Amino acid sequence: MDSLTVWIGAAVVLIGIAAYAFKQAANRRVERLRKEHASPNPSVVSPRCEAERQKMRPLTNYNEEVIDRLVAFERDRMPHASEEELHSAAHERLVRDNR
Repeated sequence: MDSLTVWIGAAVVLIGIAAYAFKQAANRRVERLRKEHASPNPSVVSPRCEAERQKMRPLTNYNEEVIDRLVAFERDRMPHASEEELHSAAHERLVRDNR
């Protein structure tokens, strides 16, 4: 086997390992940011969040999992936003997408 082929193979493997490590580090950072900005007691929902959820319920056929996914989507888009902003953005997106 040619030594150049061995070097190219080794470089490809190292690039793959580096990409995997970078992805893992990015995922850890996102999870850390999510935990930092999460409400201290997730079972306690602010009145504004509850009002936004109440508006979304008929639009989602009262499916709480869909509402949670919509809020999670907004959280991925805006990791530094407050829970109230996330719920409001989720409601706005749901209304806009259902037009």
